[in-house]
Amino acid sequence: MKDILISPVSDYWIIMQDFTVWSDYMKKPITVTKGTKTDIKIIPFIFRIFFRTWGNHTRASIVHCFLYKQKLFSRKDSDKIFLEIMIKDKVKKKNAKIMYFCVRWFGWYIWRKIK
Repeated sequence: MKDILISPVSDYWIIMQDFTVWSDYMKKPITVTKGTKTDIKIIPFIFRIFFRTWGNHTRASIVHCFLYKQKLFSRKDSDKIFLEIMIKDKVKKKNAKIMYFCVRWFGWYIWRKIK
């Protein structure tokens, strides 16, 4: 996570500088912009007993949260990008797939809630 500068504020974090990831899936760069707020809690609450908020998946979680809020792509594409970044960031494949399926199964709630 050396390319991400964040600052804690209460129950969320603020991205302090733009950072960009390349998506092979979308064949384009994705830039999370300075000032973006994130709670980094992309994994549904019930599964957080198995996965910490911070870890190799944090960068993917921040990008995923950004994509959900901005709705730059479909929910399905945003979830696939989440999986792609986790694998690039060396999250164990089994864990990456579990987290991916968690957001596929339960992400609809957050997706609909965000306007």
